Amino acid sequence: MTPFARRFASGPKRWYKMGIMNYIKPDRHGTYYARLIVPKPLRQIIGKNELKKSLRTKDWREANDLGPEVLIELKNQFKAAELDASITLLDINHAVKLWKDSQLAHLDDDEILARYVRKEIETDSNGNAIEVTVSNADIHELCLERSQTLREYQISPESAVKHPPRIKLKDDDVLICFLDPVIKEALNLSGLKLLKDSNHYSKLVMELNRAFYQVTKAAYKNAIQNESNLYSGLPKMAFVVPNAPTTTTDSKSLSALFKDYEAAMLRRGKETPSSALKEYRVAIERFIELLGDLDIQLITKKHVSEFKTKLEQLPARPKSNVTKLPLTQQIAYARQHDLPVLTASTVKKLIRGFSAVCSYAIESGLIESNPAEKIKFQAVRRTLVTIATTKNFIPSEIETIFSNPLFTHKTAPERADYGDAHYWLPLILYYTGARVEEIAQLYVSDIRQDDNIWHIRITDESDDQSVKNDNSHREVPIHQHLIDLGLLTYRDSLPNNGRLFPKLQKAKGKYHSAVGVWWGKYLRSKIGITRPAIKPYHAFRHTFITLCRDNNIREDVQNAITGHAQSDFSSQNVGREYGSFSLTMKKKEIDKIPRLNVSCPKHIASASKS
Repeated sequence: MTPFARRFASGPKRWYKMGIMNYIKPDRHGTYYARLIVPKPLRQIIGKNELKKSLRTKDWREANDLGPEVLIELKNQFKAAELDASITLLDINHAVKLWKDSQLAHLDDDEILARYVRKEIETDSNGNAIEVTVSNADIHELCLERSQTLREYQISPESAVKHPPRIKLKDDDVLICFLDPVIKEALNLSGLKLLKDSNHYSKLVMELNRAFYQVTKAAYKNAIQNESNLYSGLPKMAFVVPNAPTTTTDSKSLSALFKDYEAAMLRRGKETPSSALKEYRVAIERFIELLGDLDIQLITKKHVSEFKTKLEQLPARPKSNVTKLPLTQQIAYARQHDLPVLTASTVKKLIRGFSAVCSYAIESGLIESNPAEKIKFQAVRRTLVTIATTKNFIPSEIETIFSNPLFTHKTAPERADYGDAHYWLPLILYYTGARVEEIAQLYVSDIRQDDNIWHIRITDESDDQSVKNDNSHREVPIHQHLIDLGLLTYRDSLPNNGRLFPKLQKAKGKYHSAVGVWWGKYLRSKIGITRPAIKPYHAFRHTFITLCRDNNIREDVQNAITGHAQSDFSSQNVGREYGSFSLTMKKKEIDKIPRLNVSCPKHIASASKS
């Protein structure tokens, strides 16, 4: 008898266990429900660890029939959450602006105008009934007073940390009901798709609430102006936003400008690396959250100075319960709890990112001067360099790292497969001083031989490669010890048209992301190097430069190897701009880097001999 037949013969109960789908479960009353575990990256967005939906039946056969349709419905929530995860504050502000502009442009439409003003009959001093225009702001304010949504959103920094502001908006909330058509219009205009119980949706509601109030004030004031002129026999005025400065048709909000800037940079190829674009996006998003999505033509040096002041008060590397707070509440919380704030260099980097976008506005003819230029920064206070603060590995740490079984026996990570990248990356970084992504993204063909010298070609010629700047394009000779350890043998074992580390997959736009997280944890927990100043892979770059100095390698040669700019162009040193550095010269200098006490693992040695 086959196993299948034995199961069938064992009776209905046994057959039921095999036939019921594994995502369908009975509750304690025997009613079946569908249940799916929410993937970890989506739990913060969805707000749950699992999704459930009752199938409203106690018959397992009927539950099996209903299951697939409900499964699709639950999985669609995952898809929606993934879309929600890609939404940014810029997208929210853009949606709100589209809606607000559409309202201001159509206030001559009676249906639209009726949202903001209404006619009422009142009695004048003579007892006569007259029709007057009244703002609907009173109805709006009544909704705000009765709204649980607003009360949950506007919480103190202290309570927000204890109870993070995850707001699940209820369909019957007074404010949601009042703004329902507004929300739908904003989503339709922008094409955004948001989960109703996500923080992005809550943010959209709050921003639309603010925009609605602004349009109401403008509509009422304009209606009164129009009525006054009609009574005096003048023609009806076109709608004008009261107290708004006149701007040209080329004016743009900051969020819209950044979208244009981002698209332009992507069109131009690799002029601005993706990592820089991410930094610039952070700068713009923070400006918008702190000061508003202002028109670029209205942003002044005073705005940028205020932005800098607020950045200087933001907490540095706050815990997750603090990062969930709005930035203004983060500032208050940092002040109350005396948290460390952003460093001067971080603030300077954010202002420079903002300045780059303003420069694009000049290029586009939107503004004539950059409001972020000539902003003064505090001089960075030099701290006493100690072992705790130094950014390079000290000799004893290098010895500890490379005496680990990872290098002596080429042991592999327990829970992940990075191919041979976990072994070769630290070794190559030690002997080249390269940036980790420059090595992680290499192709087999990027290790080549010219003038009898094996070298690594660092470039961005392939679509999936990037470099930090023009100085980063370079050829780095391979240290003799890497050749002795079998790097060329490893290279020859791979397809000629493939990547050097084929098991590394891009995450967050970088090939080294996953292995970088693993290496950081391994360095701290297994090797025991826990100094805060150490960046697990980048510390090898600092170490290489330190070793170059220790071995009297000229700074200009160091720069040619590491891809740093040749910085000293005084009149005495202007010659550094001329000529280049041969592979022969660089090879001679790079071989001065002290050899590690690492031998070729036995299985590699035997393979290279055979």
